[in-house]
Parts: sequence; C-alpha cells; structure tokens
Amino acid sequence: MLTFYLDSNILSYLQNPDQYVRMEGYDSIGVVKTYLGNASNNVHVLYSTAHLMDSRKQFNKTPDLALLKLEFINQLTRNNCLLQDLYTKEVRIEQRNAVDLFRSYNSLHDVSAELGDRTKLSTLMEESNLFKAYERLPVNYEQIAEEFKDIPITFKRTKIRPNVYSLMCDLIEQFDFISTDGHLIYKLLRDKMQSEIGIAHQLAGQLNPLAIANQLLPNTETGQLMQEVMTNSFRSDPNNREDIIASYFMNLDALGYRQDKIKRGHGYMSLATDAQHAFYASYCDFFVTNDEPTTDKAKAVYNYLRLPTKVTTLQELAAKIAANSL
Repeated sequence: MLTFYLDSNILSYLQNPDQYVRMEGYDSIGVVKTYLGNASNNVHVLYSTAHLMDSRKQFNKTPDLALLKLEFINQLTRNNCLLQDLYTKEVRIEQRNAVDLFRSYNSLHDVSAELGDRTKLSTLMEESNLFKAYERLPVNYEQIAEEFKDIPITFKRTKIRPNVYSLMCDLIEQFDFISTDGHLIYKLLRDKMQSEIGIAHQLAGQLNPLAIANQLLPNTETGQLMQEVMTNSFRSDPNNREDIIASYFMNLDALGYRQDKIKRGHGYMSLATDAQHAFYASYCDFFVTNDEPTTDKAKAVYNYLRLPTKVTTLQELAAKIAANSL
C-alpha cells in the first residue's frame, strides 16, 4: 500500500480541474485523480489538521467554498486523517470526517482566542521559563527601536532590560498581530537575519543546505545564537519530529534558502502551515505539492533527517503513474 499526502494546492486542482485548463500539465490532473480515486490501486490519501488550518483561512472569506473543499477531502481520503496525540506526540491514522473535525477545530480556535484576550502570553512564557537562559545575552535597544520604527510595536521591557529574553517577551505580546498581519515583522526579521549571517548565496542550489548551514552558522554571532536555540530545543526532546521538521523548514526560509514571498495575506502563519504540511507528509510515501519553495525546503529537510518520503509535483506523479513506476 502506498500513502499520499497532497498539499492544499493539489487538492484544489483535483477538486476543480475545469478552473485550471490553462495550467501547464493540465492533463496530469485527470491522470492523478483517477489513480488516487481507484480503490483497486491499494493507495491511501491522507489529510491532516494542517489542511484544516488552510480551510480556516478560506472559511473566513468564503465559508461555503471552504466546506465544499472539506467534503472533497472526505471523498478523496475516505476520511483517513493523520492526527498527533497532544501528549505522546504519536502520529496515527484515524477515521475522522473533515467537516466535523473542522467544526471542532474552529470552535477550539475561537475559545483559544477568547482565552488569549484574558491571559497575557508573556506571563505564561515567564512562568514556563522559556528563553530564560538568554537573559545574559545583551541586545542594542536603540538599534532595535530604529529597525522596528515603521511597525506599530513597542519594546518597553527591552528598553528597561536590553537582553534577548526581554525582546522575546515584547514580541510575544504581539502574538495576535504576528499571526494575522505578521508578514511585516517576519519579513523585517528575516531580512535582518540574512544580512547578519550572510550565507544565503552559499546555500542556493545545494542538495543538503542544512548540513552546510550547520558548518557556517558559527561564523557570526547571530548564527551562533540561531544554532544554539535550535540545538537546545532538539536536545530537550530529540524524538519530537514536529518541532524538528518545523524548525529546520522555517530556519531554511529565514536563512534565505528558497524563501517564500512575503505579502499581505501570506506571511509567517502561511509559512508555518507549509511546515506543518511537511511534518505530516513525512509519515507518507509521497508528498505532492506544486509550490516550488515548499518542494525544495521539504526535500532538504527530509534529506538531512534521512526520511524516506519522496517530494513530487502533480506532473511528476502523473508521469510515474503513466510509466507504472511508483
């Protein structure tokens, strides 16, 4: 049995092929849809909560279309969903209706938003001692204030105690802003990181950019900090595949390797969802996506972690099906 995980863009092609008749490789849509829909081929198509995150963005604009897409997901996947246990981190396949799961997920999101209004995330962070080790690392408050002057964010704590920990507390208070219009902050931070670390040109086109990054990051202070944070987080739970894949995926983007275009409506949270797709897809034989930056970052992460998942485009998958070479 072969397992397939389809990015949301592929699901859109298969659900509404008539809207993509001018797309290069349009004939691939019918080939792949027929193959995946044929029960005798002994294949499983799986969806995950990352698809629900994509559906929530669509639901806010066109709820009827979002629900139709979830119904299509049910049909194509036969309700086979990849779910992760919150406590054990185990990922397993469960029979879950995508529409029902989305409604539960949507309600949970609304409750979380309400709780967020009542609870200061910075307080929760302090109580958990997250980033506490970085109180000893100083930052230049004047420089930070200058670089963020065009964004409506204040750095009261950083001004009083100019260190990395205070900076993180100030940023976490802006969580809602970062999760909605956070493309502004993320783009600024990404540009600054790439400028200070300066290894994007050395990662371009490499088959194993993460291995090269690990060698080059110690050459700058910012790179050392980035590597230290990653190493410490992985050391605390080396079996947490979700955090490891998401961190490598996001840091590749931050370092300038096949970075996403950041614009209104597509920012930090869109990139985080792409990383979630890469995580869940790592439990399948094939990850099918036509998003080029996602393709290259996922390939790099799987290669570095020696995961067997193959990343392929819709057109490449159709060619393999036609050649009977899966």
